[in-house]
Amino acid sequence: MDSILDIIGVMNKYSEQILELTGEHLFMSISAIVIAIALGLPLAILMTKNRTLAVAIQTTINIIQTIPSISMLLIIMIFLGLGYDTAIVALALYSMLPIIANTYAGLTGVDKNMIEAGTGMGMTSGQLLRMVMIPLAMPIILAGVRVAAVVAIGAATMATFVGAGGLGEMILRGISTTDDQKILAGAIPAALLVILVDLLLGLVEKKIELPPARSEKQIGRGEQTMRKLVCIGDSFTEGLGVPKTAAWPALLQRELGVEVINKGISGDTTGGMLGRFTHDVVWQNPSHALIIGGGNDLWWDLSQNVLLANMYAMVKQALHHGIVPIIGASGSGFDPGQVDGEQVWEPVAGYGTLLRRGKEYAAALEEMAKKSGLLFLSFQGIFHDERGEVDQTYFAGIDGLHPNQAGHAKIAGAAASFLREVIV
Repeated sequence: MDSILDIIGVMNKYSEQILELTGEHLFMSISAIVIAIALGLPLAILMTKNRTLAVAIQTTINIIQTIPSISMLLIIMIFLGLGYDTAIVALALYSMLPIIANTYAGLTGVDKNMIEAGTGMGMTSGQLLRMVMIPLAMPIILAGVRVAAVVAIGAATMATFVGAGGLGEMILRGISTTDDQKILAGAIPAALLVILVDLLLGLVEKKIELPPARSEKQIGRGEQTMRKLVCIGDSFTEGLGVPKTAAWPALLQRELGVEVINKGISGDTTGGMLGRFTHDVVWQNPSHALIIGGGNDLWWDLSQNVLLANMYAMVKQALHHGIVPIIGASGSGFDPGQVDGEQVWEPVAGYGTLLRRGKEYAAALEEMAKKSGLLFLSFQGIFHDERGEVDQTYFAGIDGLHPNQAGHAKIAGAAASFLREVIV
């Protein structure tokens, strides 16, 4: 107990100096990590494009890593002199190896099916990188940044030998004067910094960690209990024109008693949904995903094959990450008399064609779900009365297409009934 009190006393005695040196230590470490990320990520991306270049870069970084830290500092000091610049450059070089190695491993480990799906929908190499590869590789990339941060903060204690300060300065003073108190005053904060940063980055890494992938057969045979549902879609899912709390995903959450996340975005297409699927669905780590989209694609008169390809790609991503996909088809029906032509663009092919293609698309989705053994939830007929006509009391006066609060309650009820029947 006395030794702990002694340590607390030492920390209190040198508190002002510790705070100042800790600031210097963090400045050097953070600057080095930022530089390492800024250089390491592009280099890793280049490595995925050229095998020869990959070997050359990897070899160079490995050689740098074998050089002792004090030797590295002294070599750089010859060119840059004493001070922060030398320390930051040396720390950045040391931090680059885990960032480059992990980024390269993450990018080259992305499922080829995901890349083929993106290519099939017309994505450029840059779009594939930004919207597919980097999001999927992010957990591995972040693990490399975490290691780099620990390396930089630990090695920064050597920066005092080139006049850069930091907590290593307190340690060096203690060694020079054989003062154990000063050694502890520098060593303890340095160790705590490493532990704290590692824990914080570990929490961030865990937050975005992708769930473990399972085979599609395992998912089909596995436990189907719903613990979290993500609904991804367009304005039909978002709830255009109604409060967020009155949109059907929020009502469905109350009905089922499980967490339901609304990831609908008004105006989005199936291509847009596919681009954000990893972030909006996979990273939420749900047990199930309800995928409803295509209305805006049809509005612009896009080919049905494009819509089906995008929906299928999202289904494959869900299955790859152990998420049970549910394909959905939004309700049909509108009142042309409610449409304000000055406020709402008319569908490219006209409203009649839009409704016809909507029904054809819903039928195609059902056929795809049937052939693939997937769950299919259709809202196509829920707004029809006993005569088979669309009951417009369920629609808002925005454009004659989007459901009002009563309509959303109807959708939530239908979804809850379906899910209770098929999900154990």
